[in-house]
Amino acid sequence: MPTKTTSTLVETKIMISECNDQPFQGTQTRIDIDLERCMCDNTFEYHQVVALDTWNVCHNLGKKPSVVVTDDSKKLVIANVEHIDDEVLLIRFNAPFTGWAFLN
Repeated sequence: MPTKTTSTLVETKIMISECNDQPFQGTQTRIDIDLERCMCDNTFEYHQVVALDTWNVCHNLGKKPSVVVTDDSKKLVIANVEHIDDEVLLIRFNAPFTGWAFLN
């Protein structure tokens, strides 16, 4: 004999602490966060203006940051990132070019 299954949608309240310690309330399906206000962590933007196949980036963030690389028109580029230490990283490409590295 088949069993009857019932389900109930439960809205779960969550709290996210923003940079200015003002709480944000949302639901599990949608969280609206003002990213400009929540960039509490240090970030670094690097612009390589001379075309090179290896970029030496001294960021002084005191950590091994995540890295997003784009060309000058801000299109994503695949690169090999090597963290030398918590202050310096190398970004290597198949061919020399100019662009941006965004670190967080």
